[in-house]
Formats: sequence, C-alpha cells, structure tokens
Amino acid sequence: MGKNLKIYVDDLRTPLDDKWIIVRNFYQFIEAVESIGLENIGVISLDHDLGIFPGEEEKTGYDCAKWLVNLSMDKNTHLPQIFVHSANTVGLLNIINYVNNYLHFCEQPETCSIGYTAFKI
Repeated sequence: MGKNLKIYVDDLRTPLDDKWIIVRNFYQFIEAVESIGLENIGVISLDHDLGIFPGEEEKTGYDCAKWLVNLSMDKNTHLPQIFVHSANTVGLLNIINYVNNYLHFCEQPETCSIGYTAFKI
C-alpha cells in the first residue's frame, strides 16, 4: 500500500479533494488507523473540536494526537505527517505542540503544523 493514504478528521467539514479518507470522530479515527495500519498513512489532518455524538464520551483531535503518539511508541514506528486545521486556536496549538514535543524527543524534525485544504460543509 505504501504511505500514500490520507485521513481527514472533522465532524463538519468535507475536503473537496476526494483522495482523503474522512472520519467524523475519535472512535472512527481509531477504527480507520487500526484498519489501514499506521505504516500505510502518509498524512493526517486533525480538527480539534469533533462534536459530541449520542452515547459517546467527548473526544477531541487532541485525544487523536495522544492516541497516535502512544501507537507510535508502542509500535516503534514514525508518525505520518500531521496537520491541524482547527478554528479553535488554543486546541490547534495544543495539538501541534504535543506532537512536535514527541517528535523532538524522538530526535525527528518537528513537522506538525497548521494545514488547510479546501472543504465544504
């Protein structure tokens, strides 16, 4: 498969580029990554505020980032490129700083950054 798959995590927005795998919440994100395999993902774009779904505990893009870091540590594998596209500035910076701190600890380039793609709602 290679590292050519892209995952877009957002409860409202849909990217115009149809090459993204779209997931709407934390639980769908976990399911997608586990199904695809971290090693096959080249890019992940995270929103922070993912909404609250009936019967589920509230989880954010920050929770997705923490889960990814733990998976990377458990599997001893590199993270894919991670972008954050949230309108929540505090949440956006929290995700970027968390991921980049982990990358720094791993002596890898701190590449997590703001990234926007054209979308529709």
